[in-house]
Amino acid sequence: MIKFSAGLFAVLLLQFTALKAQTLPFGPLKCQGPVPKAFSQSSSTKALQMMQAIDEAQKNNKEISEEQEFALSTTFVIDEILKSGKVLCAI
Repeated sequence: MIKFSAGLFAVLLLQFTALKAQTLPFGPLKCQGPVPKAFSQSSSTKALQMMQAIDEAQKNNKEISEEQEFALSTTFVIDEILKSGKVLCAI
């Protein structure tokens, strides 16, 4: 009896959420305004700028190389996400 009640509750809950999700008054999303610079600038240019911005004063070679590696990897990963088509600009 308990299994039946739990199953019935789950089915009713799923039905209710499915009906509610279908009646929301949202339209399609659209981008407006100019394309942000992050989309048009090449990955290598951004990585070069980040590497040049690393302050080498008061740092040893290991810290500098770790920061350069981080700048390179994050720049290319972020650009891959931006240019994948899974990002919608909101300006």
